[in-house]
Amino acid sequence: MRGVLVMSVIVGTSVCVAEKRRDGAGEPSVKLPPELARVLTEYEAALRAGDGRSLARLFDEDGFVLPNGAPPVRGRAAIQQDYKGPGGPLVLRALAFATERSSGLLARVDHLVYAAPDLDAAIERLEGLLGVRVTPGGQHPGRGTRNALIALGPATYLEILGPDPAQPKPARSRWFGIDDLKTPRLAGWAAKGTELERLVEDAGRHGVKLGEVNSGSRRRPDGILLSWRFTDPSTVVADGIVPFFIDWGDTPHPAASAAKGVSLIALRAEHPDPERVSQMLDLLGLDLPVRAGSTPALVAILGTPRGRIELR
Repeated sequence: MRGVLVMSVIVGTSVCVAEKRRDGAGEPSVKLPPELARVLTEYEAALRAGDGRSLARLFDEDGFVLPNGAPPVRGRAAIQQDYKGPGGPLVLRALAFATERSSGLLARVDHLVYAAPDLDAAIERLEGLLGVRVTPGGQHPGRGTRNALIALGPATYLEILGPDPAQPKPARSRWFGIDDLKTPRLAGWAAKGTELERLVEDAGRHGVKLGEVNSGSRRRPDGILLSWRFTDPSTVVADGIVPFFIDWGDTPHPAASAAKGVSLIALRAEHPDPERVSQMLDLLGLDLPVRAGSTPALVAILGTPRGRIELR
């Protein structure tokens, strides 16, 4: 038996994503802080013994377990009830975690960009995967793209971005490598920022070249005009693992009117040169975990009506 769960536990404001295995086979766990490692060990012991009471005490009063493919179990009483009876032999392999420090990263995430060669096909796939209907976004005049949105929090969202058949192909390549994509992927992300010119200048002094500061706009289907300032995403840093920055100013944040029901639980990255990329992120004050990987990738852990989903 194999499954995945997300645990909101009592160590500060911590979330741990773990995989349940009967035999302990597979890759080793990610390295956890000692206090979180202790929680997982106690969780294993309580589950094997069928001690729902001790297991539930590991969680906040409103903590939750988000099993893969099943509704959330929220609150100590519900967790205790749900975990009655012996669980048998079991080993937990930690896949990812977020603490108060890394939760600070999530507060910096403005949006994730899920780029696709065919927007309608990508929307259909995501709606089936996440169990949420997207909110139509709008066109990006002159850029040859349009989008759709799903809120991931009060001021965070997932942007599904693809070519706009109603616009002529732009003279310049579309952002996020859309013209060359064969399948959809998390191609980039935007971090919240202010005083963008100063941010670009400071980053450049430390050897991180961000894009020039530009302005953008699009009109929502209800006629409301959104406008923003941002560092140009066509300047790709560390294969898109280093974000571009965006400032919405006085414009209503797109997450406020986007489809609800999905939350961003954790965000990490993979890269062939994780040390170099981590140094750049540190210079920008971003605590994005980067692990070694053969291909650069962003990996988001999402809480959805259909359970925990990994999107990359």
